Amino acid sequence: MPKYNGDITVGIVSFIKEGQMVKRVVTAATTYLITAACCSLLAGQPFAGYTTSAGRNPAFAGAVGDGTLRMFYSSIYPGSGYNLNRIHLSYDTYSELVRGGVGFSVDSDHPGGLMDDIRGRAIYAYHLQASGDLFFFGGLSAGLIYRSFRQGSLVFPDQIDPVSGAVLPGGGVVPVKPLLLFDMGAGLLAEYRGLVVSVAADHLPVPDISGRGMPGGSLERLFTLQAHYNHSGRDEITVLTPYAGISGDGSSILMSAGGAFRYDMVSVSLMVSGGDKITSARVGLSLSGSRISCLYSFSFSTSGAMNGIPFALMHQVGIRTGLNIVDKRYSVRTIFFPDL
Repeated sequence: MPKYNGDITVGIVSFIKEGQMVKRVVTAATTYLITAACCSLLAGQPFAGYTTSAGRNPAFAGAVGDGTLRMFYSSIYPGSGYNLNRIHLSYDTYSELVRGGVGFSVDSDHPGGLMDDIRGRAIYAYHLQASGDLFFFGGLSAGLIYRSFRQGSLVFPDQIDPVSGAVLPGGGVVPVKPLLLFDMGAGLLAEYRGLVVSVAADHLPVPDISGRGMPGGSLERLFTLQAHYNHSGRDEITVLTPYAGISGDGSSILMSAGGAFRYDMVSVSLMVSGGDKITSARVGLSLSGSRISCLYSFSFSTSGAMNGIPFALMHQVGIRTGLNIVDKRYSVRTIFFPDL
């Protein structure tokens, strides 16, 4: 066993005796760091393109006509030990009764295994035909964000034996109350002969997910502008869809460009995104049947190594399936969204 200098040992003992003060400081720092990480998870763009349509922009609700259920699992920074995972579930459909789309979405995050973040929202979109080929969709979403901490997973410095490195039982528990916050979003979408342009604003109430009014502890309003164009071949089996988008909040901007190519039941996509001194790329593959499709995508960093950002940014797998058929003769418009 290595020998320790006497002065160093005394210093360590004195430090351990100040455990309660250390707890307060570390608790504040830990809460701040976790809050920042969750801000990037909830307010950022973990889902590229239109794979979660109405979950990101309420104006998309009912845009495809038929009732569609989407289920996705994403692993963020896979292989880095951060344990950042997200599960997404959403459903939306067109209803002639309300002349628009209705639906819901649920996102469940468990950052680092230290907390549980669950976000649920109800969605409504009104569909309007302005002319023979021009259509407008306006949507609203409202829901709750629930956050709770797993206090048994937190380890503080005064629980670590400086000699053996063993984790000792904590001297006390710092109570952290669960949070229940209200959130809203809004969106607009316009479609003209295959050209789709949409704009969305999320986190309109700017909910304080830190629960303590800490700097950077609130979800800033997130604004997103997207556009894509569907170009079908003469055989109507091939579809080429270029895409461009930009999103930002009060502290960062993300720009994306790419597209998808679909031939019959197979679709491949590529998207390049840049912002905050990092450039990333995403490749995806989708296989579609008559009522169900499966999606896999991999996102990787092309310039993040110098900034300490892992090469692998995200793995995502998902299933999209139609639950109910809407008679399209009575719907305003059916819109095709690429699997990006």
